[in-house]
Amino acid sequence: MMQPWMVSIIVSLFAAVPAAAEAIPNSSTFSGGHSVPTIAQVSPQSKPAAQAWELIRTARHNAANGQVAQATADLLQAEQLTALLSNSATLDQLFATIAAEFAKLGQYDQAIAVTNRMSYTSLPPLGCCVPVRTDAEVAIVRAYLNAGQIKTAQQFAERIQFAPSRDQALIPVVSYLAEQGQFSEAIALSQSIQNYGDQARDVILKSYINADRFTDAFAFVEKITDPNEKSSLLSTLARWAWRSGKTDLSYQIASQIPEPSSRVQLWTEVALAYARAGAKERAVSILSEAYELAKIQPEPQVFAQWAGYFAQVGAFDRALALANSFTGYEQAHAKVIIARAYSDLGRYTEAIAITQQVPDGILQPFGDMLDLKAEALQQVVRQVAKTKQYDRAMQAANVLQGQARVKALRTIAQQYRRVNRPQDAIAMLDQALAVARSVDRITIFYDRNTYVTVSNAGLLLEITQDYLAFNQSDQARAVLNEALESAKTLKVQNQDSVREQVQYLETIARLYAQLQQHERVQAAAEGAFNLINQFPGSERSSSFPFWTVVPMAEVAQMFFLAGDKEEAMQMLSSLRTVNSTATDPLQQLRGMEAIVKAYATIGAEPQMQETAEAALTLTRTLNPAQQDWMIGHIAVAAASSDPAYALQIIQNQPQQAGYVSTLAQMAVNYHAADQDTQAQAVVIQLQQIAETIPDDNQREQALNDAVRFYFVLSGVRNPSISQLLQAGQINAELQSPNLKAYNWFLIAQAYAFQGETNRANQAAQFSRETVTTMRDRFEQRELLWQMVEEALGAEEPALAAQIAMGFNEESYRTTALR
Repeated sequence: MMQPWMVSIIVSLFAAVPAAAEAIPNSSTFSGGHSVPTIAQVSPQSKPAAQAWELIRTARHNAANGQVAQATADLLQAEQLTALLSNSATLDQLFATIAAEFAKLGQYDQAIAVTNRMSYTSLPPLGCCVPVRTDAEVAIVRAYLNAGQIKTAQQFAERIQFAPSRDQALIPVVSYLAEQGQFSEAIALSQSIQNYGDQARDVILKSYINADRFTDAFAFVEKITDPNEKSSLLSTLARWAWRSGKTDLSYQIASQIPEPSSRVQLWTEVALAYARAGAKERAVSILSEAYELAKIQPEPQVFAQWAGYFAQVGAFDRALALANSFTGYEQAHAKVIIARAYSDLGRYTEAIAITQQVPDGILQPFGDMLDLKAEALQQVVRQVAKTKQYDRAMQAANVLQGQARVKALRTIAQQYRRVNRPQDAIAMLDQALAVARSVDRITIFYDRNTYVTVSNAGLLLEITQDYLAFNQSDQARAVLNEALESAKTLKVQNQDSVREQVQYLETIARLYAQLQQHERVQAAAEGAFNLINQFPGSERSSSFPFWTVVPMAEVAQMFFLAGDKEEAMQMLSSLRTVNSTATDPLQQLRGMEAIVKAYATIGAEPQMQETAEAALTLTRTLNPAQQDWMIGHIAVAAASSDPAYALQIIQNQPQQAGYVSTLAQMAVNYHAADQDTQAQAVVIQLQQIAETIPDDNQREQALNDAVRFYFVLSGVRNPSISQLLQAGQINAELQSPNLKAYNWFLIAQAYAFQGETNRANQAAQFSRETVTTMRDRFEQRELLWQMVEEALGAEEPALAAQIAMGFNEESYRTTALR
């Protein structure tokens, strides 16, 4: 138990310093008896706007069920309600949506009438430059085109008086004509477009590519006079020519690119394409031509990369000669790039040998940069371990030093685990532990000029968790004890070091609690408390009390974990008093956020709500963006104790789209705490709230961000299976096929990394199927190609091959599979 004198130290110290899916139930109730508010409780929209949006959603459902008359009636009523709004931006957004829905129903006159009630002054809330009315007019044009009424679509677009909107509305007509093979008509119409002529020519070029008419496309682009536009279109044409297997034609097209750097880039791509097709001599010839042109350009060149290009086409003698012609950093850089090429080809001995020629540290001139030598060796370790050549993996790992070597040894251990060789894995962890013990201190760079020095506690923690994964509880406890002693000792006396070490101690305390060692939890809490108190007050005064309140709130949670709720409550009470002396509102709010989170964690709901209410009042002094961000953080902090109250807090956020991000963070936090039922309840709310966002683009962006940046790429390398299942659940709500397809790919990639092959395959299949629903065939291919390249970059060739099968054309599929 923390002694009372510890609390008195806090008070006196503060006073002395001046103020400055699957198996997840579809439950709408959280555990602990907290019911979830309904959408009606959380919607902030004005009544007419909310009712209009509800009618639009009803109209969409009726239209989907073939009830056109009822859908039309719903939209007419929504239009009447929208007309009552005084906010012109909201009014135009709703009118644009209503007009688009009328057009989809074939009610063109009504769609045009609604559009005519709009101005050209309202811009989308998250967009730029194109008025909301233009979106409605383009939607009408697209509806005419979908119905096959091409002439009517063109006539409607040409009657638009506002020139920029007229040009925007004509571009879909140009695209439609070109896709129908009517290129002469499309080109003639594009010549009447003044403001966006380059966009019109771009869609014509892509239609030529879709039709596999590369020679005609080349002739079309040759007539363009602007050199920048011509270079851009020829680059696109050349790139898709080699992707379709027309490598000779691609080289000819690339040779006509006016802009030298673009020509060099495409020649390089063509050379690599030849090499993949087995034409090494031709590849080397073109690459040499590109290199000679690059050398005479005034722009700075990374010449080391050229050694890598020659290595990639199999010309290793030329690559090594080029590397040896450089000196210093450039030579070292070239050699590690060549090493990566060797490794990709399975020539691991040569990869290791050339990497060993690079002096340590030469490729890391600044601390915030990756050590490229270490990164190349880590790649060798990963790749060779997958081939079960463990001795050679060890050979590469032994070239590394310190924490880089620990990482490599842990990689080998994980590979042993995947092939069910637990004893070998544990032996490898024992070696990693021996190396970690030899590391005295680690430097963490926040940016070029901001860094912090910490102990080796982080390395020891990672190894502890590895031992726990192998059910080696005794060894895990022993290493955790070492981590505790390491974390209690500062290597450098500054506030950033204290913060990092306290975070280590918090993780240590939670692991001890998991192992039912409450006395050791207490020791971790007291160690963190002492670290904060021993830091000299004069050095922290500029940011006091904020920097102290936040880690001390974490310490209070640690004492609660140790079973000492009374002391935790006393600490938090003192922290509230001290935090109130902060003069900067944002710093005071960050302190209040930490206190709210701590109260929520220990289950002190009255104090949590009291602090949260005070924080909400203080947020009124912030600008809208800060207010939205801060309220979301307070809601997330409160959620672990009282999710219903957290949803009430969210209502104060100025932007409704912000609700979705806040709920996504809440759900991810529940997953991190293995509270999957609570996470599912939040996801249901997230989906329901997203439906009430009237602006389609805002809603899509909010849902996309929730899937991509919270559930899949939230900084957690291994999101749980239930978290990925919920990512899929949210992704299914997206209407934009390009966003949905790419998110399915990210989900597949996350599954593949965890060895969940069946789920990865299913998500990849969803991705391919969604790609086929994209309206633009060129965008389909672009997205498929992007995903193939990203899967290869992530060292997931099986996933890349699956995505490559999404190409309908055998020529693209063959090139991608190479």
